[in-house]
Amino acid sequence: MSKEVQINKELKVKNDIVFKELFSKEGNQEFLIDFLSNLLKIKINRIEIYKENELKKHNIYEKSERIDLRVNINEDKIIDIEIQLKDNKNIIERTTKYASDIMSKQLKRGDDYKKIKQVIVITIADYIIWPEYKGYIHKSMMVLEDHRDYELNKYIRYYYIELPKFRKREEKNYEDKVEQWLTFIDDESKEEVEKVMKKNELIKKAKVEFKYYTGDEEVQRMREIEERNYRDKISELAYERDEGKKEGKKEGKIIGMELGIKKVAKMMLKNGVNINMICKYTNLSKEEVSKIKI
Repeated sequence: MSKEVQINKELKVKNDIVFKELFSKEGNQEFLIDFLSNLLKIKINRIEIYKENELKKHNIYEKSERIDLRVNINEDKIIDIEIQLKDNKNIIERTTKYASDIMSKQLKRGDDYKKIKQVIVITIADYIIWPEYKGYIHKSMMVLEDHRDYELNKYIRYYYIELPKFRKREEKNYEDKVEQWLTFIDDESKEEVEKVMKKNELIKKAKVEFKYYTGDEEVQRMREIEERNYRDKISELAYERDEGKKEGKKEGKIIGMELGIKKVAKMMLKNGVNINMICKYTNLSKEEVSKIKI
């Protein structure tokens, strides 16, 4: 794979696959404990990472399932953490379904309802969910309309963290553990990451693990697979377009193929591929690529 792609597709901690592998790896439980105990303001005595969190290889065209990190803490809470890098306009519906799925699968027939564990869904979004509201961490809870001091349902809670608001916060407190971890997870400012590493030894250790992981052969292989998929998809669309022209097929089908190429270009932009590389693989001009909205 070319060096240009490697440089322009630098992986960050908030990449969903990287985040999941880094925080779910055996021996890294202390990272989660430090982050979650401070975010949720609880003491964590025991943490268990679900086996289903084992890394599965996906390509950019056939991502068969979402990438989330699910853990059991203190044997009475199930935490589901997901990174969302783009706004699909359905975050409330998605998180509601996640919580419902986890809740419904807890009990088997005949089990006592007292066995139900609290479900907490944490979404870390790299986009703004509620532009009209201040603050970058939002906690949702169910209360009675006429007695808002009474929490009706303590079994399901939602946390939404908006990284763009976090980056633009007016006051920065590098002593705060939650801010330290969000700085590391956001991974946008090397200077700020260096500051929190000096404040938190676990983040310093996590940074070492991150560097080791992102240099892993499997991650490099995933990058190569993505690039090959880009090339294969473009070649396939180009072939169909040329064949369509030769056979005099309807103009609409050819236009559809052109749209397909632009769709691939859009995927490449979202994945941080350099514009020159996109032009090379798609035969689109820089002007055409710059008009593509992501």
